[in-house]
Amino acid sequence: MNTENAIASSTLSDKIANLMPGSDDRRMWRTMLAQALECISRADDATLIRAGQKSNEYEDLLQACATGHPGVHVTANANAGYREFCLRLARMDQDTRNHILGACATELRKS
Repeated sequence: MNTENAIASSTLSDKIANLMPGSDDRRMWRTMLAQALECISRADDATLIRAGQKSNEYEDLLQACATGHPGVHVTANANAGYREFCLRLARMDQDTRNHILGACATELRKS
């Protein structure tokens, strides 16, 4: 891996870790995210599509809950979030999906 790619992947790992709530044990969170990415990489297309559909239900419930609290506004973005992520993964062939998510998991474990 050349230096430019190493810097970019390190930055990506740091950005992902900074989004994670909880303790200062970033290694634990990165390991858990790497395991989740590997699990997703092994999923078949139908499983990914079902997971995306379930995320719609969750977003609907979240929005319904938020409307009961004054000053809280939730807007769904149809082109972002877990649903779109799942649909994009389902459109990839299995080998490409395994390669991309496996590479992300490897980079997370390096940092």
